[in-house]
Amino acid sequence: MSVEIIIHVQPNSRSVPVDSFVGIPAGGLIGQVIGKSGAADFEVEWVDPPAGGGGGGVPPGGTIGQVLAKVSGANYATQWVDPQAGPQGPAGAKGDDGADGANGLSAYQVAVANGFVGTEAAWLVSLKGEPGDDGVDGSPGAPGADGANGLSAYQVAVANGFVGTEAAWLASLKGEPGDDGADGAPGADGANGLSAYQVAVANGFVGTEAAWLASLKGEPGDDGAPGGDAVPGSSSRHFFDFPQGVIEGVGLVFSAVNGGSANTAGTQSEDAGAFGTRFISCSTSANSGAYINPIVTGGNGFWLAAGNTLSCRFRLKFLSTLLATTKVRFGFQGAFSTADEASEVSFVVDGGAITGRCRSSSSQTSTTGLGSVTSNVWMGFKIDYTSTSVVFSVYNNVGALIATETLTANIPTNINKTTGVIATNSGTTAGKILGIDYIYGEFNSASRAF
Repeated sequence: MSVEIIIHVQPNSRSVPVDSFVGIPAGGLIGQVIGKSGAADFEVEWVDPPAGGGGGGVPPGGTIGQVLAKVSGANYATQWVDPQAGPQGPAGAKGDDGADGANGLSAYQVAVANGFVGTEAAWLVSLKGEPGDDGVDGSPGAPGADGANGLSAYQVAVANGFVGTEAAWLASLKGEPGDDGADGAPGADGANGLSAYQVAVANGFVGTEAAWLASLKGEPGDDGAPGGDAVPGSSSRHFFDFPQGVIEGVGLVFSAVNGGSANTAGTQSEDAGAFGTRFISCSTSANSGAYINPIVTGGNGFWLAAGNTLSCRFRLKFLSTLLATTKVRFGFQGAFSTADEASEVSFVVDGGAITGRCRSSSSQTSTTGLGSVTSNVWMGFKIDYTSTSVVFSVYNNVGALIATETLTANIPTNINKTTGVIATNSGTTAGKILGIDYIYGEFNSASRAF
């Protein structure tokens, strides 16, 4: 008797490995069954299930993946049940290693894929979070051992190249003197001093002032030897020292220029470094100022000529406030006007720069190395004249020579000059521009310190 095996294939049903059923044909459609196609073993094929038959067959119902199972010994007594898992088979042999997978994205690439915009360096910086709160202070540690004594400042200096004793190093720490401070306000006028007559009385003179003056005249001296012929200007000497005024000479002329001024006798000011000072001031008019020069009468001038030796000296202070626009001319001159003279021997300080010059018939030779004035301090200036050379010298506030230069061209001769100062300012701001302590000039002069 032949037995017909019916296998019903459902979608998504549990598949049975083909190797478990020898002779199960390939192919088949959903719903087909395997039926015998011949008498030989395993001679089967996929066929559509027969309709009805035998009163038995596949029971209705069931779900995808279920299988038929006997429920009793009667024919066709079957029902749909979930398949039971069989025992686990033996482990298979280890398969070959698979091919390497593609490299994964770096963390930076993942960040860019998720929306980060910027360079990798910027992304790395972005990973740094905000600083956390300060932790609680730890307990104080035990005191450390005393450190070694440090080097003294002198030892540090030696380590850095200083050569010398500690005393020499201390001396090297002293800097250059600072600039002079601004002039203080003028002090109050001092009490009037005793006159010469009162001093004489205090020292024992008895008599009237007229009697004292008469007592000053000595007995006539012996007649001197006859003198030679006079040389023009050979006996000239001018010395004007403020506040005493005229010490030797006839007198002084004070003349304003364009509204400027020179304070007059009795109004000279006390000033640091000079017992008395005459100041020249400018007005609000351009090129204003004043000039001061001796009164020249008869032989009171200076004869600049061959064979004569002359000298003039000035002690002056240049005020800093208006120095840049101030021009001062002083020396052997005549007219003392703002215009240069055709022939003169003089210093010119223009804007602070010092120049000595010789002018003869409007031709001029000038110095080049006398430097500049130091404002607000007293300075000395000297001119030594001969007909073949003129020496211009500049002195500082303590009388030390700081510059000198000699000119040998365009030296004027055979002219009569005097000594004086003219100072003007090209601006329109009023104020003091020059202080004068003294003016000194002498034929065949002896030395006089500043």
